[in-house]
Amino acid sequence: MSLRVLVVEDSEFDTALVVRSLTRDGKKVEHLRVETADELRKALATSPWDVVISDFNLPQFSANAALEIFQESGLDIPFIIVSGTIGEENAVALMKAGAQDYVRKENLARLAPVVQRELQDAMIRKVAREAQAVNQEILSALSSHIALLDKDGVVVATNDAWSRFAQQQGPVDFERSGVGTNYLEVCRRSTVWSHEAIRDIEAVLKGDSTGFMTEYQCQCRTQQRRWFLMSLTPLTRGRGGAVVSHLDVTLRRKVEDQVRDREARLTAMLDTAAEGIITTDESGFIESFNKAAEQTFGYTHSEVLGKNISRLISSSDQEGWEGDMPQLVASHLPLGGVSREVQGQRKDGTLFPMDLSLSEVRLPDRRIFTAFVRDITERKRVELALRESESNLARAQEIAHVGSYTGDVPSRGPFRWSAQMYRIVGRDPQAGDPTQLEFIEQHVHPGDRARVQEALLRTAERGDPYDVEFRIVRPDGVVRHVHSIAETLAGPDGRPARLAGTLQDITARKQVEILRRLQLESARVLAAAQTLDEAVPELLRAVAEPLEWSVGEFWEVDSDTGELRIVKAWHSPSPTLAEFVNQGWSPRIVQADPLAHQVLQTGEPLWVSNLSRQEGFPRKRTAARANLKSALAFPVIFEGRTLAVMVFFSPDAMGPDDELLRIVGTLGGQIGQFIDRKHTADALRRSEASLARAQEIAHLGSYELVVNSPEKGRWSAEVFRILGLPPEGRLSVEQFVQEMVHPEDRARVNDAISKVVRGALGFDFQCRIVRPNQKVRHVKVVGEAVAARKGKTVKIVGTLMDITERVELEQEALEAREREQRRFGRDLHDGLGQRLTALELFAQALASDIKTKAPTLYSQSQNLTHHLREAVKEARLLSHGLSPVPLEEDGLMRALKEMADGTTSMTRFKCRFICRRPVLLKDVTAATQLYRIAQEAVNNSVKHSRGKTIRILMSYRAPRIELRVEDDGVGFTESGGDDTGMGLRVMKYRAEMIGATLEARPAPRKGLSIMCSLWKAL
Repeated sequence: MSLRVLVVEDSEFDTALVVRSLTRDGKKVEHLRVETADELRKALATSPWDVVISDFNLPQFSANAALEIFQESGLDIPFIIVSGTIGEENAVALMKAGAQDYVRKENLARLAPVVQRELQDAMIRKVAREAQAVNQEILSALSSHIALLDKDGVVVATNDAWSRFAQQQGPVDFERSGVGTNYLEVCRRSTVWSHEAIRDIEAVLKGDSTGFMTEYQCQCRTQQRRWFLMSLTPLTRGRGGAVVSHLDVTLRRKVEDQVRDREARLTAMLDTAAEGIITTDESGFIESFNKAAEQTFGYTHSEVLGKNISRLISSSDQEGWEGDMPQLVASHLPLGGVSREVQGQRKDGTLFPMDLSLSEVRLPDRRIFTAFVRDITERKRVELALRESESNLARAQEIAHVGSYTGDVPSRGPFRWSAQMYRIVGRDPQAGDPTQLEFIEQHVHPGDRARVQEALLRTAERGDPYDVEFRIVRPDGVVRHVHSIAETLAGPDGRPARLAGTLQDITARKQVEILRRLQLESARVLAAAQTLDEAVPELLRAVAEPLEWSVGEFWEVDSDTGELRIVKAWHSPSPTLAEFVNQGWSPRIVQADPLAHQVLQTGEPLWVSNLSRQEGFPRKRTAARANLKSALAFPVIFEGRTLAVMVFFSPDAMGPDDELLRIVGTLGGQIGQFIDRKHTADALRRSEASLARAQEIAHLGSYELVVNSPEKGRWSAEVFRILGLPPEGRLSVEQFVQEMVHPEDRARVNDAISKVVRGALGFDFQCRIVRPNQKVRHVKVVGEAVAARKGKTVKIVGTLMDITERVELEQEALEAREREQRRFGRDLHDGLGQRLTALELFAQALASDIKTKAPTLYSQSQNLTHHLREAVKEARLLSHGLSPVPLEEDGLMRALKEMADGTTSMTRFKCRFICRRPVLLKDVTAATQLYRIAQEAVNNSVKHSRGKTIRILMSYRAPRIELRVEDDGVGFTESGGDDTGMGLRVMKYRAEMIGATLEARPAPRKGLSIMCSLWKAL
């Protein structure tokens, strides 16, 4: 192998001397001379070199600059200065800066040995880096959670398992224990570690202890209590620090706890079981027996010393072992390790599975053998659980229609498939696992092959995520939709080495998406089209494209003759498809076609899975040339009459789809309605004039408001008449609210309209309007939101009705009722109340006389007095209920407080009135209606809620008064019987009478909440 030398030198003669000095030992030298910075950069970037030799001074360059460029390249090869003018100080400075050595030109004989030495050092550094990378890869591959600590306890390196342990399932205190974190400080703050454990950890870090190991229990981030085995091993070479590892042993501890309940002695042994180490001579006689082995087998060291190791093996395995041991000894071959799985036998005779590994140690005078014994009971249990888990996984894959596959990327060999993969693809397992190329060519739909192959190529070459939906074609011709996801595992060179992924059958989900798109597209076409000729071609395309079908035909029934004829057709771009469609226009073909005629006769959809086997189909040959395999025909119906037949053809072999048949049946009805609707459009326009007259008679106007374009809104003529405006005028929403709505109702109306603009479904409210002549009218406004595709409101349509006469009559009737109730309350209080009070006083006097004259009748007279007193209270409460609210501004608050107190005293409910700030309401009518609403709500809660507490809350949040009645009962759906339903209607009626809104909804905790909002400035 030749030596590749890059020479930074301006003299060709000096370069030749350097090269000749390097070839004296017979080595072939390839060299390149450069003398500028650009030449050096280009040479370092384009060619591999073994060594760089640089002169100290060049006319336009220097060794210092060359060294900086060399160091920027990141190469780890020798950089040697060769100069005749360099001084000692400059040479030392260059070596400190990174040069490996310098040689004077008058002593070039030294150059070859220097280069050889530096090349060896560079090789050693390369090997060390590779070894360090391998060590890091091995460390990362370990399942234990490992971190390297310096002498102060700071984390300087971790493996991947440590990061997962700290972030996912480690203790809460360790969740940030990454590089740079002081692990010792984390332990000190944790409640897991005792002071003694902290001292032991510090001793290991300082080098004063040979190690520390303990098991601890803690609460992890998943809020579960878990067990971990923590071990701390000091670093050697006297630099301090340690390697700390955590191993999750929760499962082992749980198993040990279960076993402890059944066999206390065996569990105690397993609790402390670790790997046993036994040394024997060449004949198998035991020479040493460590503590772990004592705990494993139940023997002490003295009991087995000098005994043959075969006594620790079950009798069934001894014969094989006794035959192997002499054979191994007699071979005299180096024994790196022989491992067998045998049945171990303890001192008490119990057997257990164990892994027995035998290794040879060669001493100067003899050989000894070391047996490593490990109890694998738990591993066997885990293996059994793993086999069960694999069986469950296979079943889960079958249920979820998910298969899995793995394979080697560079080799392009066969990929290993799960059983479910074969079921999804329909491939015979006897055919063996295919390569990815075979899978694409044999099973992927031709229309998707290029896309799938391109995605796989990007994943194999660059490791890009592989997430593709595509179609597969089963051997029976059935097309299925699948979704494949895969990830790559990198090899030592960092390039993708293995591919692992899943394949899920998503045909059902895809069909749902396709059918939804079919419904939306068809509805859009029907909504946008003005005529049948305009709608049919778009309908054919809208149905065929989502289903990926190639041809659509519209056969119309002649209204006079009842015969079928093709009037419109659509097909994908293709000459063979065009030939198939054109053949269908022939009168002979039309009369003989069995598909459309059968649908016309039966009125039911028809599905043909195989056109080549359809009897009487006259276009079989043309369909075969166009690669059409299946067909679907369905009727267009209105009121039981078939108006037309739509026929579609597919290039895929497809079985009947019940959901698609249901949808096309519905679609046929919608198209039939569309056809009939177009016929009745003229009649509808003629009726609009009659409708306008009807609105005028009913005092009912209509409107249509465009949210973002107020000027595009429309108001009917009757709306202008109700508002007292000229019919030819214009009116925006803002003008209606600010100029026409009564000032006290504006905030409420504005709020209702704003909610619909923000996404509410509609509104229904009453308000007052002020005509230009200052007359006040009452109107009922109903609106419904018209939403775009994304749910955003674009229009509001509704009606506006003049209800002034009805409202005035209702208010008059309600006021008359309230006046009569107040009058009756006063009469009750002044008449019956006073008479009952007098009777109570008379009874008290009578009781006093009886107490002295007839003591035996005293208790009865006391009972009479008590009942008269209660009758007085009830009469007062009854009179108060008929005239509940005093005329003062705070009368409503006082009345509600008395209602709460009376409910508490007279029922089993605890009722509270809560009003944080005074609400002073001068309007006695509004106050009375609010009181009646609260009274009705409280009565409903007492009768139906089955709760224990009731709260009456009142507050003022400008510009509205809020009154809430809440209970803690079973809620509206369970308690809302007929009585409650009537009560809710009465409450809503009272709210409307004073211009308020009322709604019932679940209470914050449980139960029912009645909310009444009165928009009123105080």
